[in-house]
Amino acid sequence: MELRDFCGNGRTVAALGELFRQGRLPHALCLEGEDGTGKKTLARLCAGAALCTAPQGERPCGRCLACDKVERGIHPDVLVLTGGKGSRSFHVDSIRRLRQEAYLAPNEGRMKVFLLLDAHTMTVQAQNALLKVIEDPPQASLFVLTVRSRRQLLPTILSRVVTFSLEAPSPEDCARRLEQLCPGKDPAACRAAAQEAWGNVGEALLLLEGGEKRSPNQEARRLLEKLARGDEYGALAMLVPYEKDRPGLDRLLERLVTVAQQSAIVQDPARRVVTPAQAVVLEELCTQAARMNGQNVSVPLLAAVFCGQAVVRL
Repeated sequence: MELRDFCGNGRTVAALGELFRQGRLPHALCLEGEDGTGKKTLARLCAGAALCTAPQGERPCGRCLACDKVERGIHPDVLVLTGGKGSRSFHVDSIRRLRQEAYLAPNEGRMKVFLLLDAHTMTVQAQNALLKVIEDPPQASLFVLTVRSRRQLLPTILSRVVTFSLEAPSPEDCARRLEQLCPGKDPAACRAAAQEAWGNVGEALLLLEGGEKRSPNQEARRLLEKLARGDEYGALAMLVPYEKDRPGLDRLLERLVTVAQQSAIVQDPARRVVTPAQAVVLEELCTQAARMNGQNVSVPLLAAVFCGQAVVRL
């Protein structure tokens, strides 16, 4: 796969392509965006660009042995680290392993690449350990972090990485990508899935393949739309299933913040549900609701306070 094959995000792709062509890749990158927007795919493309052995032309070329190994996940100079599904499941032990590997010479490429996927799940201890490496990085190394939102990283980490934001492509671009990925599928089904998923390729694939009927991001977007248009009753109805699922409510609130932040900066005004100022207000309200949830305030009361304040302030 080449960089030009990446779906949507033309400005980000163009900026990265220029860095690759000029050989001016920074030592640490951060790719932010909601799940399904291609952060992990783009992270691997960055690894491919760093290790591509093509003598000239676009990088990654997608044809050399190094690119093939990166794409298949078998390149010895690419180390992939990730946490679990929990909000603080990326532990310091993984970063200690990274630090040991970072100061060893590359096995066969010109550098070592470390992909830290879902870095927003890193504990504070893990982030502080990572900071010690990226503030004085080893020569011939590249660190690529993927996060839902840059705000989930410590300011000290953010000051030492170059951050690129990803957003879901247009439903039209998403549908075309689905047709490429699933050549046997009906084009009409691809278009319907792309529309339902708001252009999010990862979510559209799940819908197309008969997976989850509604992803966590879709739930958060539905709630965001209801709050933004003042549908307090509809928002309250969405929170009823969480009366006996406090962990699920925490996850929904976390996703709601991320989805609002991404919606606020989307380039297409027609797809912008809230403004940046409204996204900040919603983050404040979600933080307050999560605190109430942790204090075992009854979920119906919590939901009433949250939805009531959101409808008034958004």
